[in-house]
Amino acid sequence: MKYLKSILRNDRVVMRPFAFFGFMWIVTGSLFLSATNSSAGSQVAGNENEAPAVVAKVNGVQITLDELAPQVDKDLRKYVKYGMREPDDGFVKKLRQEALDKLITVELFYQEAQRIEIDDLETRIVEKIDELKEQAADNKDFNPKQAKQILRKKILIDEYMALNELDDPQLPEKVIMDYYEKNKQNFTRKESARTRHILVEVAVDAKPEEKVEARKKIEEARKLVLDKKPFKEVAIEYSECNSASGGGELGYNERGYMPPLYDEVAFSQKVGELSEIIETEHGLHIIEVVDRKPAGVVPYDEIKGFIGKYLNNRHAKKKVTAHVNGLKEKAKIEIYL
Repeated sequence: MKYLKSILRNDRVVMRPFAFFGFMWIVTGSLFLSATNSSAGSQVAGNENEAPAVVAKVNGVQITLDELAPQVDKDLRKYVKYGMREPDDGFVKKLRQEALDKLITVELFYQEAQRIEIDDLETRIVEKIDELKEQAADNKDFNPKQAKQILRKKILIDEYMALNELDDPQLPEKVIMDYYEKNKQNFTRKESARTRHILVEVAVDAKPEEKVEARKKIEEARKLVLDKKPFKEVAIEYSECNSASGGGELGYNERGYMPPLYDEVAFSQKVGELSEIIETEHGLHIIEVVDRKPAGVVPYDEIKGFIGKYLNNRHAKKKVTAHVNGLKEKAKIEIYL
């Protein structure tokens, strides 16, 4: 079911995910990956010819090893990607327990969600199935019946989250502003300059004729900019820096980040002016200062998006955790790991 796993994790096909809160990833693509994976070749799966082992029950509903194994595999692959070698049994056990808790949470949500009446539920499922069929026209692995079961669960959980204001809870802006006022000392910055440049590289051991050619190239580029050809176009054509494709943009950098001579231009030249040709260890540059920000406290309007995201994520986590704990208190949960 590789194709089904892929398309069900595609936000363009399956409705928007609950990305606001880390552990809720399982409600979206990862949940559906496990639902379509019947043979888990992992450290936690058993013999695929045996009946699925039950690892937990939630109000009598079974959660099997076949559901759990892909979640643990997913986490293990993530750690291996970042350099972990052979995980020990204790670490695998920890991942297994965390993944099982996520599956239990999903089952609790789904059981509650089944009480919701959605008039157009079948219509929405059919519409999504039609989209999937169209994309899977030439794929033998596509299973409409299985996709329908998965989509039903997804839509119901989406609705449950929305009805309980768990999908994207937002704090009033006054809360964000109050946090800013109380923590201004944490939102200071050094002076920074936003620049863009065009670079022609010159090796330290370059031959005289190579230096002449490099000088000629950067002079041509500077003349084009002075003649009003858009800086971005000239950078794309002439610059040998990785920033060329972005029009030479280097963004905001604090004093001391760039080479000394580059810094000197960035923090003394008028905004909008084009520099003379300068030479650093990287080669020959022409620089334009796009903007500068003074040192001091970052204005609220510049930082409110960052603070708001942090506070809203924290608020969402607390709200979802409290809701889940409430469901767990009322539920009969049996764990067999």
